[in-house]
Amino acid sequence: MAHDNDPARRFLSGKSDAPQSSWNRFVNWTTQPAPQHKRWSAPWFGEQALLCTVFAITGSSSMYLVRPFLPKIGLEGSWREGPWSYRIGSFILVSPIYTALLLLTGSLAGRHNYFAAIARRMWGRFLPRPLAERVGCTPAKIKASKITTSTSTAAPATSTAATEATAKAPSASAAAAAAAAGQTGRGAAKAAQRGGA
Repeated sequence: MAHDNDPARRFLSGKSDAPQSSWNRFVNWTTQPAPQHKRWSAPWFGEQALLCTVFAITGSSSMYLVRPFLPKIGLEGSWREGPWSYRIGSFILVSPIYTALLLLTGSLAGRHNYFAAIARRMWGRFLPRPLAERVGCTPAKIKASKITTSTSTAAPATSTAATEATAKAPSASAAAAAAAAGQTGRGAAKAAQRGGA
């Protein structure tokens, strides 16, 4: 197999004969899929509190690290009073530091995949598409592709049900096809807007 020489793939597939090191256990723990909780339940609030805490720590830390550095490079001012050189310089310096701290803090909180996706989306808005698609760490990308592959095998059942409902009743509305597929609420409304496609 062509990927057997890739250490990240070998590590994530568990093909190593050596016992797992502390680092390997940490990477496995922090790149595992986040638990799915029922909305508005106590565990859901706990998860949301964890995510908000990571964002708060990251934002405060990035500003704490960058602000003292700006006067040393000749940028004096503030966001409110300006000048624009201070605002632009601050933005240019804070963005990569914020991203690095977000990934570090998110990984320490056990949610590396979530925060890696946030970082990819954030930099995807600034970078050209070919470069933005290459941003990200290998373990998170591999695990994300495994999750996507495993969920994509279950997805055709729903789309098949919608197709069968539409095929059986060509005059049926898109909402009826969505209901036959088990879609409710927003899913059914979106299907109706698309015309059942």
